[in-house]
Amino acid sequence: DRQSKYFEQSDSTLTLINGAHVVWQFNFKRIGKPYFHPVNTIDGNTLTWLSPPDHPWHYALWFSWKYINHLNYWEEDRKTHRAEGITELTAKNFTLNDDLSAKIDLRLSYHPSNAEPVLTEERSIYVSAPDSEGNFNIDWQSVFTAGKEDAVLERTPVEGQPGGRRWGGYATLSLRFNSKTFKNVNLLNNNGLRNLDIHTKPTAWVDISGTARKDSTETGGITVFDNPQNPRHPCPGYVINSRLGDSDLFFIYTNPGFLYNSGYTVKAGKSLKLRYRIYVHKAIGELQSLNRLYEQYTKETK
Repeated sequence: DRQSKYFEQSDSTLTLINGAHVVWQFNFKRIGKPYFHPVNTIDGNTLTWLSPPDHPWHYALWFSWKYINHLNYWEEDRKTHRAEGITELTAKNFTLNDDLSAKIDLRLSYHPSNAEPVLTEERSIYVSAPDSEGNFNIDWQSVFTAGKEDAVLERTPVEGQPGGRRWGGYATLSLRFNSKTFKNVNLLNNNGLRNLDIHTKPTAWVDISGTARKDSTETGGITVFDNPQNPRHPCPGYVINSRLGDSDLFFIYTNPGFLYNSGYTVKAGKSLKLRYRIYVHKAIGELQSLNRLYEQYTKETK
């Protein structure tokens, strides 16, 4: 049947394949952040970068808070690959469909080592079937519920705030784009701003796309759509696009800036819902067509 021909499962991966070619792979372990990698174009070019040397805790396409109740869930020890705060997968269920779409349901627990959870998450991810160009959507919903006490979500402060850093403000759904595979990479948002002009500006979506290094006729990109019903929408865009040392590689990254300006408290027993769409596409991102797709997304999720 189509499912056994195109889907492969192991004890820590779910993969959609097309012949010898991986379309996408979802990775999960009991302890650690679940993530997508590789995410590929129809030409087999890998759009995501897993654990680059500069930030090995960058898990390609993944979700992470920075601080929960002052404990760091983001950075990990380079030797043990463990963060101060533990992200634990407590339940999972996959629904694989004959049209090659898939539903991934997870339950996650965020807690200090050997302690009760301070935050739990019900995560529901729907991956659409690829179209003839290999384009597909990843619809992502996370519902976070605080435990017996308030869960305070924080980040590294930004410039102009006490202890602020130029690179502060990051967290949530994150994408590390693969500059080993792609060159001439550009970032674009819904207002037509590009690259670092996007940073800190109110932004509904960010697209990252470029040209394949191995073949300049091949292109690809990923757009992260921030749902308009998310709290604080439109959040500041958070983007990085900077050369790595003296190499021809770039540190290319984005996340919706939900915490950019300030932390957020989920009251004891209360919930926070965040929704996103990740659009994986073969073409270079173009303003009008992406704004049309964003408008379609907002209609679908009202």
